[in-house]
Amino acid sequence: MNNEVRRALFIAPCALFIAVAVSCATFGRLGMADCPAAKTRCLALFPAAMWRTLHEINVDAMGRKTSLLGLTIGDPATRRLRATLMTVEGLTLFDATVGPKGVTIHRALPPLDASAFSAGLLADVQAIFLSPPGTLLSEGCRRDGVAICRFWTRDNGTVEIDAAADGSAVWRVFDETDRLFKEIDFAPPRPDGFSPAIAVKSPGIPGYSLGLKLLEAESGVSVENAFVP
Repeated sequence: MNNEVRRALFIAPCALFIAVAVSCATFGRLGMADCPAAKTRCLALFPAAMWRTLHEINVDAMGRKTSLLGLTIGDPATRRLRATLMTVEGLTLFDATVGPKGVTIHRALPPLDASAFSAGLLADVQAIFLSPPGTLLSEGCRRDGVAICRFWTRDNGTVEIDAAADGSAVWRVFDETDRLFKEIDFAPPRPDGFSPAIAVKSPGIPGYSLGLKLLEAESGVSVENAFVP
């Protein structure tokens, strides 16, 4: 691993940790009309069956940029995920499983062994691939036809999903004080239902951003072996 990659990866855990604690946007109010299909459209961006994806990930943390590969395997029925982060040459830097029973770290090379990094990375992966783990508070549609859903999360925060008719969506998460600390933008999906481009932004200080470009995707395949210890 070259020095530039090491510096970028060292900064990323700090950015992930601080960005969760510090925010800079205020939670807004919605004016919505009845829209029976809103929830269905809001949840359409999350895989409904077991899946496997490979993304090119461009990381920008405190002005330093690096490119990595991310392999994600998931089972929405059991809310389990396995996330593997690799260099473009194929060296595994980080590998972990997360689910209702907790987190298992299979491999984490320094500086990716920092707890702030694993927590931030797995939170991002869960946000991208799993529906919000909470109660639906409200749903409806704006006058421009965008479906909007709000969920109350187990962490006493709020998740807001804006889903457009073309399948593109914006996912925002707010803390218990209604302050934005993460936003995820999904490009309109491909015919197989997977978005070809996803952007993750944390607007805190110092903040960070991730750009995900889909390289490969499989849905409806058995991934049970991925969760065997």
